[in-house]
Amino acid sequence: AGVGEGASQTRRMFIVMEYVDGIRLDDVIAETETLPLGWVAAVGAQVAAVLAAAHGKGVLHRDLKPSNLILCPDGAVKVIDFGLALLHDPEVTRLTRSGAIIGTALYMPPEQVRSETATGRSDLYALGCVLYEMITGRPPFVGDTEYAVLEQQVNARPIPVGKLRPDVPGDLADLVAELLAKDPAKRPEDAAAVYRRLVPHVSGAHPLPHMADQEVPPLRMYADVLPRVLPRPG
Repeated sequence: AGVGEGASQTRRMFIVMEYVDGIRLDDVIAETETLPLGWVAAVGAQVAAVLAAAHGKGVLHRDLKPSNLILCPDGAVKVIDFGLALLHDPEVTRLTRSGAIIGTALYMPPEQVRSETATGRSDLYALGCVLYEMITGRPPFVGDTEYAVLEQQVNARPIPVGKLRPDVPGDLADLVAELLAKDPAKRPEDAAAVYRRLVPHVSGAHPLPHMADQEVPPLRMYADVLPRVLPRPG
């Protein structure tokens, strides 16, 4: 971002953003209805890796949802739209909190509905909603009004993913259930822990026609290079 001079010597503000070539995850879900479990894990693990990096810098996303995730042709996932992002600083949180509900009802953690202080585990709840939708083809809670959905986010229990899709491994179903816990303290410790539990399920994900034309890598391609250049212990 910066300020430059136009043709008529007028000063103009500008911002340069990355062009992302891919398809939004909500469109992928609409096209496929339910994603193969290898893809669910591949997308979820990459999002968890992004959240781990963001949370490590003290940044919370606060609006994680399928329309803010882009699946690229090489299987990489981009997390976009940090427009509601917040520095995870208690003083900043206290000073900027207005009492308004900020976010998207279908993916909003209970504490965010109640306008309580958000933490990294708030983003993990939203990730749980995304995983649930990739697995079952629908969000964990739906309703005729936004209020009806928000009320369920606070008080209702979702149907276990294993009941809607019997081929889901038990440990993956358990992870989704933990991510959707109403009490943030009962969710996984952090995004890195979620990543570690998802990576073993990244297998058997064949190309998705017209969406991702290559086999899904469990890690971004550049990450595969690091073991080849970093010195080996001993």
